[in-house]
Amino acid sequence: MYAERNRAIAQDIREGMRCMEAAIKYGLTQPSIWRIAHAQGVDMSGRRGSAGHRERPRERDRERNRQIVQDLKAGMSRKEAATKYGLGRTRIGEIARQGEELTQIDLFQPSKPTSPRLHPEDG
Repeated sequence: MYAERNRAIAQDIREGMRCMEAAIKYGLTQPSIWRIAHAQGVDMSGRRGSAGHRERPRERDRERNRQIVQDLKAGMSRKEAATKYGLGRTRIGEIARQGEELTQIDLFQPSKPTSPRLHPEDG
């Protein structure tokens, strides 16, 4: 009876709809949407839900942070960046500081080996 609806819910979640939006659309609770989508085989990792809070995949965050730093360097204000990326201004500031640290430490220079055992050919 509910199979078709459940498949539709799973499809919506796969396409990026948030559980809260689906809950409103289908007249169900957020946890029930989460459980239905999970049961339908949707990858729910990286979402907050009944399995507890897991961070979003970090690689995506890193990419977003690089973009934020680029925007700020291009002259975008922290308020504009906060609005664009859906974050708070203080968080934008933290990301900007991290970006400054990353640019100060030149990541492209090869680091000197810390242990002589790593490079036995050096003598």
